[in-house]
Amino acid sequence: MAISVKRRVPAYAHVHISTYGLQFEFPEHHFLGDIENSLSELLDTRSRLAPFSGPNSDAKRERDQVAALVAKTKFLSRSIISATFSLTEAFLSGLFFTAVHSKLVGRLRCDEEFLKFAATKESAPLRDRLDRVVRFTSEGAETGNNEPFKTLIEIGKRYRDSIHHTTPFQRKDVEPGGRLTALYEINGDIALRCVVLSSATLLKISQWINPTSNENDIAIRCDELLQKALAAR
Repeated sequence: MAISVKRRVPAYAHVHISTYGLQFEFPEHHFLGDIENSLSELLDTRSRLAPFSGPNSDAKRERDQVAALVAKTKFLSRSIISATFSLTEAFLSGLFFTAVHSKLVGRLRCDEEFLKFAATKESAPLRDRLDRVVRFTSEGAETGNNEPFKTLIEIGKRYRDSIHHTTPFQRKDVEPGGRLTALYEINGDIALRCVVLSSATLLKISQWINPTSNENDIAIRCDELLQKALAAR
């Protein structure tokens, strides 16, 4: 397989032979596709909602139309937020897997401390995994307290948890009813922010581990999503 092809996909990608040639399948590919498709639908739905906020809109007569579009916006926003965090988690797990099996993360040779974490803490809290990856891939220049990582965890994860761990009960990081409040707050702007944060996170890490990350399928698509989300905010 050509080096240029290998650079495009992760080492753990599955290869399928089809009538269209070699097809590569990896988790990030699916989650990126989820975000790409849902983001296009979200932007279309928002544009269809816009006329109803004008001075000539009849709120009573158009209530059902508006309600359907608002419901679709919220559904797509939840889907996008969920997929952005699934993408981030899959990307980090892929780095840990690659480290354990090759002793490398891109151009960086793994030390024993990072290898031990990768092998034993792959299911640690997302905050800890992200911080460890950022410290290692930036060669100590940054931590999880730098941007965009800090906001991804402190703001974005609040909404992800409200979708995947919905409860009115208090948790150690949230007051009683806090997750329900976050769930009800979700809208298109929050979804766009999560796209920006997750895409920027993967791009920054990709650039640290591979100077030619612009040849990588994940980085290319993250950059396209980042630009599209920024333009829509």
